[in-house]
This record gives sequence, C-alpha cells and structure tokens, in this order.
Amino acid sequence: MTTHPPTTTAICLALAAGDQSGPACLLTAGDRTLLARLVEQLRRAGAGRVIVLTRPEWQQSCVDALDAWVEVEGHAAVSDLLARIATVADDTTGDLLVTHADVLTHDGAIDGLVADPRVRSGVLSTTKPTPGLLCPRLRISRGRVVASESGYHRVEAHNSYLLSVCKIGRPDLGEAAAAARELSGLTASGLPDGWADELADKITERGAAVLTARAGRYALATQLAEIADPPPGFPDAARLREELAAAYRVEVSAPAEALRDDPLPMLVVGLIRRDVMMTTTYLRDLYWERPLSAARAANAHDEMAMVDEDEVLLDSAVKATDGFFTTFFVSTYSRYIARWAAHRGLTPNQVTTVSMLLGLLAAAAFATGRPAGMVAGAVLLQIAFTADCVDGQLARYSRQFSKLGAWLDSVFDRGKEYVVYAGLAIGATATGAGAEIWFLAAAALALQTFRHYIDFSYAAQQHQALAAAVRGSLKAPDETEVTSWEGPVTTTMAGASVLQRLGRSGIKTSVAFERQPWMKWAKRIIVLPIGERFALISLTAALSGPRTTFLALLIWGAVAAAYTTTGRVLRSFA
Repeated sequence: MTTHPPTTTAICLALAAGDQSGPACLLTAGDRTLLARLVEQLRRAGAGRVIVLTRPEWQQSCVDALDAWVEVEGHAAVSDLLARIATVADDTTGDLLVTHADVLTHDGAIDGLVADPRVRSGVLSTTKPTPGLLCPRLRISRGRVVASESGYHRVEAHNSYLLSVCKIGRPDLGEAAAAARELSGLTASGLPDGWADELADKITERGAAVLTARAGRYALATQLAEIADPPPGFPDAARLREELAAAYRVEVSAPAEALRDDPLPMLVVGLIRRDVMMTTTYLRDLYWERPLSAARAANAHDEMAMVDEDEVLLDSAVKATDGFFTTFFVSTYSRYIARWAAHRGLTPNQVTTVSMLLGLLAAAAFATGRPAGMVAGAVLLQIAFTADCVDGQLARYSRQFSKLGAWLDSVFDRGKEYVVYAGLAIGATATGAGAEIWFLAAAALALQTFRHYIDFSYAAQQHQALAAAVRGSLKAPDETEVTSWEGPVTTTMAGASVLQRLGRSGIKTSVAFERQPWMKWAKRIIVLPIGERFALISLTAALSGPRTTFLALLIWGAVAAAYTTTGRVLRSFA
C-alpha cells in the first residue's frame, strides 16, 4: 500500500551511551536490540543503504549486532561525524535520512516522513510537552520549521520538539553537505564563542526543572538525615538521596552527554539557517522514545506494544484542523470508510471523482424544485461531503499523495459548491421564483469566491514572508534578528507603533481564548468552513427552500468574512 523512494540512504547515529558499558542502541527491546529493530524499519521504508556512525570503541560491537549489508564506521569527534555526513550527502543519488540509532518508534512514524512526497525535506516532531534534553525545541510556522535548537543553539518562542528523524530530499543534498562541512569546520578545533555557555545553560535549566519537581523529596531526605535515631518504618535518607541522584543521572546527566556531540540537531539548525525549506510530520499519538537504560528500554517496548498502531494511524488520518461539523458529525465514521477503501485498493483520486459526481447529482435534484428533490439533494450533498472527507483521510492513511490529487480535491470542492448554487437557483425558478433568486445566488457565489481569494492570498503572503526572513549564521548560538524590506521587526511592545500594539493585543486575546476548548470550536464554527456550509445548505434547502439557503449563506458568510479579515489585518499589523 505504501510506496517509498527506492534509493533512500539512511545514516544511523549510534553515539549515546547506555547504562551497560556500551551504546544505548544495543540495549534490548523485546527480542532485538534497538539498532537491529530500527535497521529493519528503515529497510522496510525503502532504505537501500544504511550507514551506522558510532564511536571507535563501539564499532565492533555494532558490527556483531547487524547483518553484513549494513556499513558501520567509527569516528571519534563530532567534526569527523559531520564531515562524514557531508560526504554521504555528496554521494547520495536519492533522499537522505539521518536518525538516532537508539530510537524506538512505530513504522508509521518513519513512513509518515519518508513516504510523504509533500515533505521534500523535513523532520519528525511533536507538539506534546517533552522538556527533556533529548528533544530539541523547534518553532514551526505555517508548516515550515523556521527555527531549531541544538546543544549549542537556542530557539525563542518554541512550539514543537524534534524527534530524532530528519529527511533531506535530493534537491537539498548540496545545502546539507555545505551545512555539515561548515559545522565540521566550526567544531574541528574547539567550540566557537558562546557555544559551551549555551550548552551549560541548557543543562542548568533542565537540572533546575528536575530538582524543582522533586523539591519535596529532597527536603524530606535532608530532614531525615538530621534524625539521629529514626523510629522503625521511617524512610531511609540515604536511599532517598540515591533515588534522587539516579533520577538526575537519567533525566539530566545522560541526556546531556548524548546532546553534547550530537550532529543531528546541529545539522537541522544548519539546514534552516541556510534557508532550506524544512517541513514537518507530526508524531500524533504514535509511540516514540530514546531509552538510555536497559530498564527503560524494556519498559518502552511494553508501552509501545500497548499502542494499536493501525488505530492511531486511522485517527491521524483525520485532520486536526477540521471544523466542528466535520470533526464530530462526519469524521466519526468516514475514517472507517477510508480504511475500508484502502483495504480494497481504491485510490483517493477515485473517491474525489465519486464525490464530484455525487455533487452533480445533488445539484440535479435541487434543480427539480420539488420538495422531494430538495430532500434528495440535501442527502446527496451530505454523502458527497462524506466522500470528500474520505478522499483526504484515505490519502493520509495509505500514504497516497500526489499533486494531481491535491489539485482535483481543491477544484472539485469548489465545483460541487458552485453547481449546487446553480441547481438551487434553477429549482427556485422552476417553482415560480423571480429573477432576484439569481441575484442572491450570484451574490453568495461572489462572497464565497472573495473569501477563497483572501484565504489563498493571505497564505501565499505568509509563505513569502517566511521565505524572505533573514536567517542567523551557524556560529551564533541565538537567532539573528529577522528583518523585512521595511527594516528590523520590533520585538518589544515598548518600541511598537499603535497599530503593532493593536495587532499584538488582538493576537494575545485570540490565543487566550483558544485555551478554552469551547472557544476554540466556536472560532472554527464562526468562519463557516466547508462542512458547516454544506450542512447549512442541506438543512435550509430541505426545510425552507433556496431563498432561505442563499440568505443564510450571505449573512453567515459576511460575518465569517468580517471575522477572518479583521484577524488577518491585526496579524499583519503585529
């Protein structure tokens, strides 16, 4: 079902130490090591060549744990590792995948990045809070990774986390090689100014979080240590202190060592700061873990076994940004139709075409003008919308993406809606309505066309602004100030203009409202997305008639247009 590029090369970084005098990737999860499991996953994902980069002292143990077709190399310094990544990028004729060798995750997480042709270059990420040092922070805007963190680089205002897997598409291999070579040069003879301080700050920040979370147990251990002759049954102070020290080693010391010489997040920073278009695939509810101890590896394997991967993939096929009606009244069952279609070999384009044909039948039923025709048209329109949901869910579930499919989906969505407007107007005319019904139909169509124009033009402008943003140099630990053609962007309210203040206040208010789930759904309803529009058309046409349908679309559509336009103007001010 899933297709993969046949020439993918994968680099596995076996650099983190486990707790059993060897690399963490050789810890056992179930009946295999983490490394052997990952190599099998990469091979299933289409990797024709797998290269394991490890420390010289671990090279032979990695060779012994793998099949002969896997290449294993030992490199002592991070600069050598980066130089080798650059060489592989130069020699690769297909896509390049760079991943940690000790990651434990589902096939679907890797497939979601490797097999999605929409992701030319990108990373696996999650929005769930993962404050550990093993998950560098990201800032993502409109699907693009605009800032990334490594042990030596920081991100302001992060909203996601990097999860060990980076895909570099063939067109970006040259930039990847250049970024890796630049980083290799920067780390070849010591670290640039500020890098060591940045890593120390991260370790201190993480250590403070761990200590703060366990402050009560530290206080208890201190108090118990002062009791000369504690009564029987009292907790043992020494045992408590050892427990807390072990927690610090697991959550701070070991991850800090893994991050210190980790080239993967450094490479991602290099790609972004060289203005490579890096997108993202979200983990959603699939399992991911980087266990650095034998106990954690065993527990992680058991935890992953409890996750039904197929159910998670099916749930993930539903867009997280869908409207209220689509989420709660259509996707609750359409996802199962998508799985049924996938198991029978149907393609998303076939389902999209069926959806358009059903829309034409709905328009024809509306055109009769009869009560029975109105009800039939309403039912057919809802079936057509269900099919429209199924095609996207089928594409995401079965990883069948294409530019033709995206174009067909967009054109047929508009086509269904507009032929339904025509069918309603024809039906109203057949039952004696005057010429004004065509005016109402034309006004509804013009309003919706205007809204689509605003949506697409705003999205295009945002992408252009992201592409024009100035990226920092690799030597700088922090992000360089982003500039536009008008000059530096003000980052503080003190220096902002009245319009900037107004825009930022509006954004803060909007973000504050979204913390309430009911407000989030209210905001999605008010913009009248396609699910709500089709439901509105079906209900008003079946219960009242075309005139009511067009008036409802004009009134609600005008409110939605005013709301979205105001929000985008405020964001532009900000």
